Amino acid sequence: MFDTSNTYASFNLIELGLLPENWVAQIVKVAEEDSYLVKLDGKSSTSREPENSDAAEVYVVEGDVIAEKLNWLHKLYQIDFLEFANNNFKGLYDFAQNIKSGTNINLLKGKNARYEWHVDSNPLTGVLFVTTHNENEGGELIFKLPKETLTIYPKSGTLILFDARQIPHTVLPLQKEGIRISVPLNYYNRGQAQIRPDDLDSYIYKKSDQ
Repeated sequence: MFDTSNTYASFNLIELGLLPENWVAQIVKVAEEDSYLVKLDGKSSTSREPENSDAAEVYVVEGDVIAEKLNWLHKLYQIDFLEFANNNFKGLYDFAQNIKSGTNINLLKGKNARYEWHVDSNPLTGVLFVTTHNENEGGELIFKLPKETLTIYPKSGTLILFDARQIPHTVLPLQKEGIRISVPLNYYNRGQAQIRPDDLDSYIYKKSDQ
């Protein structure tokens, strides 16, 4: 159901019985073994970083790896999560034709790790929270709305869906050592061309030299 601001829809996948028993361990394993470091410097068409900000460092797993090693998650993205999108938002949606960018795993490592301020280019975004982050721990997902700031504390097993094409959002720095893992999911309007900014893939999939 929607939160009071009508900004996003939230689903408890554990209560719905959609996740395998060891789902967290499976995703953590792939995140640790198959991710690579990307340094987001705020210089893309979707970035909304303040000037002179330090680069945000995130470890990324691409969607083709998810399809191969976490096929149950790939199927949820294409079937169950898509059904949530079509039942809770106006219009009809479809999963991404580009398997690489349809789903990803984002891994933040260590104190002060964060994700940059940005907007999305696709009509509907999903995020599956893999790790839980409570108040004062950092890792909050922040939406900058026209009249307020909305804070979402990640809870493991929760899926949110939202349209953030006009809403800048970020992940706040972690306040202690550890990891934060989430799975972003991209959906598009059914029957329409799936357009991404020309610079986006070269930006979010640019492997860093450490």
